[in-house]
Amino acid sequence: MIRSMQHEDRTFLIAVVCDGIGGLDGGELASEFVIRKINAWFNAVADHIRQEPIDGEVLKPYLQNAVRKWNDQLVQYMLEENLQMGSTMSLIMIVNCKVYGINIGDSRVYCYNRSGIYQCTEDTSVSQYTEGRLKVLLESYMGKNGDLWIQNWERTLEPGDLFLLCTDGFYHFLTELDLMEMYKKIENNTDLTLCCHEAVKNAMNRGSRDNVTLGLVYVRNPKKKQLLGLFPGGKRDNL
Repeated sequence: MIRSMQHEDRTFLIAVVCDGIGGLDGGELASEFVIRKINAWFNAVADHIRQEPIDGEVLKPYLQNAVRKWNDQLVQYMLEENLQMGSTMSLIMIVNCKVYGINIGDSRVYCYNRSGIYQCTEDTSVSQYTEGRLKVLLESYMGKNGDLWIQNWERTLEPGDLFLLCTDGFYHFLTELDLMEMYKKIENNTDLTLCCHEAVKNAMNRGSRDNVTLGLVYVRNPKKKQLLGLFPGGKRDNL
């Protein structure tokens, strides 16, 4: 999901990838639940920003508290419906010239620019051998009943920053060369939709059988609020 707005000199963008946990009752229900909460939160904040300027440092703790509240609501829903489910969540919030990130689970956010590739997120997961097989176990996810491990990060936007949000079904088949080629195409004004579809096709051709979801946010000039954002099948926003 990606939502964005620009009002006068104010820029506000939310982009998020959620990946339901396989093997539980309704991973897709958990991811949809979280997306609905984020969408409603964006609408409320956007309405406020249209009225008066707001600093990202003010929104940051507000968002962090909202994430914990959404998790509590999801846990309560699971208890009422006698369900076991969960979802990862990798989210970025852009306020003017700064990006703030929240990560829960093993979906990821990468930043690629002329200096190279940087993984912004840390996986809240551990790997262990079980019955002769290597399995990844999430230590934190939306829907966890108990302490929620939330990774927070932030950085100042630079011209040419390309943020890639993706699930593990995509990044296990991603190479730095892929990002380099994608970056060149975007700088040459290749449509972001085409770049996303090519990336998904490459992951599938390389053997991915998991959920393959990715989104792109490209920063042309943060001072002029020139951003491009796209999720496959979603709306393209030009700011």
